[in-house]
Amino acid sequence: MAGRIGDNLGRILFAWTELFRTGTTDGLKAILDETVVWEGPFRGEMCHNRDEVLGMLGRMPGSLRITRIEAEERGDVVVVTVDGPDFGVDDPRRAGPRSIVFTFQGDRVTRMKSTKNRAAARRLLGGSDGL
Repeated sequence: MAGRIGDNLGRILFAWTELFRTGTTDGLKAILDETVVWEGPFRGEMCHNRDEVLGMLGRMPGSLRITRIEAEERGDVVVVTVDGPDFGVDDPRRAGPRSIVFTFQGDRVTRMKSTKNRAAARRLLGGSDGL
């Protein structure tokens, strides 16, 4: 059964902010399909199932501070961009805003695509760079 417009956006925002605020992946685990695929912004970065995705996210520095968040839902796709002072501290390639495109099938995320910048994520959503 298809959810209402905005339901997927709410699911993602809850799980994503919980991850950055507390470091726990419980909220994401609840919405990720077992066969979810994550593709990172750099060559060779790939996870092929929920356990791999959660393991990768669990290795992120704990309690990254978010000072800006933007999100948009269009159909079965949600794009979230977050930024904060801790991003890129451990890896300068990852400095600046982080964008990720979540694709839903029903109420489960089946694909995640991290992009090098917000504009690339917006193109995957099918929109311009302006919200």
